[in-house]
Amino acid sequence: MSAPEVRRCGKCGAAEAVCEREWQHTTMGVPSGSTTRDFCCQACGHRFELVPMRRVWTFTALSVLLGWTCVFPLVGGAMALAGYWPYMANPVVVGAPQPAIRFRATTPTRRCAKCGGVARCLTVTRTRSRGLPTGTTFDYACEACEGAFTIGSPGGHVFNVVAASVCFVMGFGCLPFGVVLWLMGLGALALSGFQLLAQVRNPLIAEAVEG
Repeated sequence: MSAPEVRRCGKCGAAEAVCEREWQHTTMGVPSGSTTRDFCCQACGHRFELVPMRRVWTFTALSVLLGWTCVFPLVGGAMALAGYWPYMANPVVVGAPQPAIRFRATTPTRRCAKCGGVARCLTVTRTRSRGLPTGTTFDYACEACEGAFTIGSPGGHVFNVVAASVCFVMGFGCLPFGVVLWLMGLGALALSGFQLLAQVRNPLIAEAVEG
């Protein structure tokens, strides 16, 4: 069994940052072989994310190849730097012992609106489009009545609003086919609306939230 990867925390300097969650990347439901890892420092609680190096090198190569566009090198270079920075700021400490776990990756429980029972998060799904994060969804199920609902992240709601606005604006420019774009925009807003309603109707159980 290989030794666990321990990194030096870029915030407090302690060699106690360990992986707490690993996300498998999929494309159309098919595993891509890439993973994103969430690390947490067990000394101060600082968390950071390590994206696949494949993505960093892809943006770097495209920035070089498309340097003549002047714009893409700025955007692609910034995204490559953003992906690589956590690796530099939180380097691996070879031979460091596994620290005692003080901070655990937990998802808050919620009060079921249907029966008042405890609803726990079953799955967490992060979505991306062209490498850009478009939100996170949390699928809950009640332990008592098995009622299910989905909560969306603030970033997902912002993306839906922006996408809907783009659809509405573009719809005016290609009538009568723009009706399809308007329906797509309304669908994005409706999705966020249902998720926000579920968030309000199924509140957090404060005493169950951990650090």
